[in-house]
Parts: sequence; structure tokens; C-alpha cells
Amino acid sequence: MIYRILLLLLTTTAFTTGDPVHISMSIRCSPTNSVYCGVLYVYEVDYGASHDIIKKEEFCVDPALYKRDFSWDYSGGDASTTNSPFRLERL
Repeated sequence: MIYRILLLLLTTTAFTTGDPVHISMSIRCSPTNSVYCGVLYVYEVDYGASHDIIKKEEFCVDPALYKRDFSWDYSGGDASTTNSPFRLERL
């Protein structure tokens, strides 16, 4: 009987996905420069060499509008089995 319960638990956990991830951020640049351009990668840090890229967006901000808002919904949830946080790095 215990083996049936363990088998049921193992098969149900294989079909579950993580919670949806909602990301919202603002990037504000100094108006002293003419134009800021960049590439923003949002990815989940995994153990090993590969990371789950959630979003890649190229952007340019001119001094007249020196704030850029980003908002994404990633309904796929956590793509890995580890409890890894998201990381934002400035290059």
C-alpha cells in the first residue's frame, strides 16, 4: 500500500509547474547623455552552465523621456526544479 502512495505522489509531482512569474521594473537614466541603449536579459539562474532566459529586450532611451518601464508576465512558472532567484546585473 505504501508503494502505491509513493508512486501516486511521484507521478503527480512530475506534472506540476511552478507559479507564474510577474516582473515589473523601471530603468531611469541620467538626462546628461544623449541616448542610452542597451539589451536587457531577464533570466533564471540555474546550477551549471545553462540558464533559463525568460525575456530579452533591446531598448533605447533619449533624454526627453529618460525613464523606461518594463513589465512581463511569464505564465510558464519556474522552469527548473531548484529554488533559484532571479538576478539583475548591470554590465
